[in-house]
Amino acid sequence: MQVRILGGAREVGRSCVLVEAVTANLLLDCGVKKLKDTEEYPLLNRRIAETLDAVFITHAHIDHCAFTPWLYRVGYEGPVYCTHPTAALMEIMLRDCLKVWSERRMLAPYGLRHVEMMESNTKKVRYGETIEIGK
Repeated sequence: MQVRILGGAREVGRSCVLVEAVTANLLLDCGVKKLKDTEEYPLLNRRIAETLDAVFITHAHIDHCAFTPWLYRVGYEGPVYCTHPTAALMEIMLRDCLKVWSERRMLAPYGLRHVEMMESNTKKVRYGETIEIGK
């Protein structure tokens, strides 16, 4: 197993951890680092997104979830796992991010279509529930 920190190490924001195991590749969180006039994103690329089997979001703060729809923009089609409250809050937070980027005339890394794709692939799990990923 290999664990790679793609954001959030020694900083507040853009939390993102890639876990590469023999049976599955998992992404833990996928957030944005909010700065005054810009944002910083995790060190992700299309190749990494294409190898993912699942994404897990720990909670709905923007530094943990706001970059997740970008994965769908670059072709990821797999599930996003989170608790029911996290899923409900992400719907609000991600749309708010798009609104803020638009109001500030900033280039958004994804569109509403990608947020909706993510939402349709979100699997809600109970806190403490065990799920199997991969082989």
